[in-house]
Amino acid sequence: MYSCINDNKKNTYVSLQILRAFAFLGVFASHSLIADDAFSRWGVAIFFILSGFLNSLHDVCMDKTVCVKNSFCYALNKVKKIYKLHVVMTFIALFLWIISNWEVYRANLAKEVSLSMLKIATNLLLISDFLPSNGRIGLVFSEYNIVSWYLSASLFFYLLTPILIKITKQIKKPILISIISYIFTIIIDVFIVSHLSLDVAFWYIYECPLFRLSDYLIGIQLGYLYASYSGMSRIRHIDRSQEQMQGSEYTNSWILLIIGIVGSLALLGLGQKADSPVRWFINSGFYFTIPAVLLIISLTMLNEQIQSAMDNGGFLHYIAILGDLSACAYLIHVPVINLVHGVYKRFGTVNVYVWGLISLALTIVLSAWAKEKMDTHKNK
Repeated sequence: MYSCINDNKKNTYVSLQILRAFAFLGVFASHSLIADDAFSRWGVAIFFILSGFLNSLHDVCMDKTVCVKNSFCYALNKVKKIYKLHVVMTFIALFLWIISNWEVYRANLAKEVSLSMLKIATNLLLISDFLPSNGRIGLVFSEYNIVSWYLSASLFFYLLTPILIKITKQIKKPILISIISYIFTIIIDVFIVSHLSLDVAFWYIYECPLFRLSDYLIGIQLGYLYASYSGMSRIRHIDRSQEQMQGSEYTNSWILLIIGIVGSLALLGLGQKADSPVRWFINSGFYFTIPAVLLIISLTMLNEQIQSAMDNGGFLHYIAILGDLSACAYLIHVPVINLVHGVYKRFGTVNVYVWGLISLALTIVLSAWAKEKMDTHKNK
């Protein structure tokens, strides 16, 4: 089924950068209170599945021995790209937290300093999301920069990536593995929600790296499937003209893209209904898995068309730039939102849209600066 496509590693999917931008904007809108939490759930689902997809697509030719050392090297190589920014934003978030809670912090100085040191340790070691972030454990296993739980979960996924890719290539049943993973996770989520309160269940069905692994695993299956499809398409081009093949592929891709967009919007709309019996399901991330998969695969197949449309600049060009900044912006935006709110409220009533616009502009500027510094350091 699969033939190794070496040049997948060289491809830059601008279309997926656009999807990244919209995923980030969904998360940002939620955190700045402009939009419902459902938008954040959609964005995170996109990020997890897309991460698995690209890692599988680019590393499916990886033929290294699967061992603990190689897994750690793989994970650390992935995380190090953004780790320094994570450290900086963690300490900034700590500083802002202390300022906001100074009276309580000062009244229990010895206790709070001890807890802060332990919590900083779990944050910097990227293990802050390995235990439930509630109760007494939550005083240490939680995040100062709340979005860094995503990086903690990603480290867990990256550690497993070499073995997951190897198993995927051995079994060669990406659709079957995805369906089983999807159904199994839904069953677990229903069981957890049925036996725990929604507040307690939230960590397990949304943040817990073990249960969110299914999103990433489905992304890996999708990457393997696309790599296999690409190889088979090249073989078929021997018997059919490229124009004929591309015509049918593009038509199908647009159909999948439309279904993915409509499906996402429909589910986001359903997510606004607080009384909906499936409202809790938003928190699992699997609420958006199917439309996320359709968006990723269709945009990947339409990459050349979208790239051509962007050659002359325009709106999509700037959206793609935001997508390129999204990794930095993701870590930066919450402390910025909190800081802007803290300053803004001193001048009067906070308008949520003005607050959001100022925070977004500042986030983009700081993200561009941070990425430039990271790229400069990388090239030295």
